[in-house]
Amino acid sequence: MNNINFSIVICCYNEEKNIKDLFLSLKNIKYSKNDYEIIIINDGSKDDTIKLIKGYSKLFSSDVNFKVYTINHSGLSVARNTGFNLSKNNFCLFCDADAVIDPYILNAYKKKIIEQIDYIYTGRIENLNKLDSVSNLIYNLHNEPSLSLAKNKLIGANMLINKKLVNIEFPFFDDFTARGDETAMFMNLFQKYKITGTNYVKEAIVKNETSSTLRDWFKKMFIEGFNNKILESFFTKKYLKYLIYSFIKINSFFFVILIFLLLFNINHMIIFISLFLFILRLFPRREYLKKGIQNTFKINLLSSILSFFISVIGIIISDIGYSIAFFKNKKMENKQSKAKIINEIII
Repeated sequence: MNNINFSIVICCYNEEKNIKDLFLSLKNIKYSKNDYEIIIINDGSKDDTIKLIKGYSKLFSSDVNFKVYTINHSGLSVARNTGFNLSKNNFCLFCDADAVIDPYILNAYKKKIIEQIDYIYTGRIENLNKLDSVSNLIYNLHNEPSLSLAKNKLIGANMLINKKLVNIEFPFFDDFTARGDETAMFMNLFQKYKITGTNYVKEAIVKNETSSTLRDWFKKMFIEGFNNKILESFFTKKYLKYLIYSFIKINSFFFVILIFLLLFNINHMIIFISLFLFILRLFPRREYLKKGIQNTFKINLLSSILSFFISVIGIIISDIGYSIAFFKNKKMENKQSKAKIINEIII
């Protein structure tokens, strides 16, 4: 059990601005060189990502098992499946290309694996660009509360799959080009293996970029809401519960429309009912909102005053994404595959 072998899989798409910091962190990993490999999947980047990968790969000594593959642009899920399929070791660690990986991450995971064998492990995410005021606000307002309060702390930027127990050729669904693929993977494994959750390893740290503009964060919230609808309609077994939950979320979309229609003197009772349903929507999120305000209060008073409204807007935008997916009747295709054309780049 002392020899625990890892495969670190990094999927890249147009990451020329982040490759240098990623590679410097990979170079500094403190673990036996014989017991881990690094697999880079270039998902058809259109910028200088692959050129920079070739250059920075020279940082690694010949005793590091380091491989680079390029595929036609296929989306995050297919890229991850490709890396998973190419990996040779029992424990497959997925990290993002815009991340800095702690030197002792594999040691932290090894310690937890020795303590307890599990299907999926996940580690801690810290904000990489915390000196940016907007990024720091979003991290403390949304990211940190979401992860710390979640029962299942799975995060795609830092997750480890035990390939001995997860006996699936391709664990990720092709439907997701960004955000949601790790949740779909977990929900599928939850139903297949009846697992209770992921094994959280606080000492396994990845520093990941947080949105540096509210516009970028709102865009991510929209995509997250859109994909959540697809996930719920596919995995939820209790159809009535799904419809009620969907109705409350879709109400957020209509609530925004009704607020604008106030200019036209619509029935106030309709607005009151919609407002009541929206409050019901926020009620389960009260601890998330509270923690976000507490976190931002440590930054400054103005941030804490604005934070509640920013969080609520984020929830509304997420629900709008959910509503659009609902009206479009978007569904998962239930397809899991790797890239059709895989070219190894000789370094």
